[in-house]
Amino acid sequence: METGVNRDNPPEFAGFLMVQEIPGPGYCGGYLILNRLSRPVEFHCTLPVCPDNAQRILYGASLESFLMTNHIARPLIEKARKPVSIIFVEQAALAEVADLAPVPVVRVLKSFPDEPTACGSIYRASNRTCIDVESWIRYPGSGAKKEEEKNIPAAPIVEFFQSHFGLLEPFDRIREALRQANPARAA
Repeated sequence: METGVNRDNPPEFAGFLMVQEIPGPGYCGGYLILNRLSRPVEFHCTLPVCPDNAQRILYGASLESFLMTNHIARPLIEKARKPVSIIFVEQAALAEVADLAPVPVVRVLKSFPDEPTACGSIYRASNRTCIDVESWIRYPGSGAKKEEEKNIPAAPIVEFFQSHFGLLEPFDRIREALRQANPARAA
């Protein structure tokens, strides 16, 4: 297994995916694709998605994950034209995205957990970003797997993009874009 990023062919694009609940209309999602210089090359967002009463009853506790993955994340990923090397998410409910994404999906935590063992092996990308590689790298159709069980070296890709820009800041851009797209509702 390759242990680093190929210098002759480094990853070009990283995807940042998030879903935001907007009181009233429901959930909106945004998918921002950045190049190595942290410049946007694509952005897609959804209209608000609001679950109906039947969905609330039938899906119960799994409703949020179902909406975020199937009704928001899937269309956003399918709409993208640029092939990404990795998709970063902030929300645990988006972990199922790996079942439909052709690349590793990695959760970026906003802060380090109080106990380092609380989320498994932690890859410390910077002083303010925590990425739980072992528990959060997910591969298409496989559920969570340890990196060494697959032939996709995600940690070097994470390190590559982290060395070029912060991994939390793109989520702020998405939040602001969604707020601008829904100004009356996000206030």
